[in-house]
Amino acid sequence: MNLLAHIYLSGSDKELLLGNLLGDFVKGNQHENYPSSIQKGILFHRKIDYFTDEHELVKEVNSFFKPELRHYSGVATDIIFDHILAKNWNDHHSIDLNSFAQDIYLFLTQHQKSLPPKAQLFFKYMAEYNWLYNYAKPIGIQRVLEGMSRRTIYKNELPKALEIYLKNEASIDALFFKFWIDIKKELM
Repeated sequence: MNLLAHIYLSGSDKELLLGNLLGDFVKGNQHENYPSSIQKGILFHRKIDYFTDEHELVKEVNSFFKPELRHYSGVATDIIFDHILAKNWNDHHSIDLNSFAQDIYLFLTQHQKSLPPKAQLFFKYMAEYNWLYNYAKPIGIQRVLEGMSRRTIYKNELPKALEIYLKNEASIDALFFKFWIDIKKELM
């Protein structure tokens, strides 16, 4: 799961949300340097990632991307899952996606000083380019894939993930919705 799904799964618990969003920036036992409420969110982030990575439906989605993206198939799945959630946002949340995204950006700005420097910069760009809202659009997802591709160490074909998804949209969407039921039942 990527950013939007992590945020959604945090529910209304803002401290859990903050820790959950820090999950990718806090490695190993560094979470112990944070208040217990933030630690809980960081550990929740790891639980979401573990549940997702081990789920058979996710592995099935990965198989669509694996022939061309190999090692990066899981990354593609995470991003595409946020796209599917975003484009169907009104079916899952009572607040429209853009308003929801603006609330998240405001919250992150208010807590900026408690964030690690890399997270501050990351969340600044997230807000500036309204990533959460733009996840609903294919062009938004394409930009995310291209950006991630540039930031990886190894040569990859991540930008092809959108094309692969669009060729298999109905199948991948159906797998996502089944998985979404499972993860919400398990973690919410």
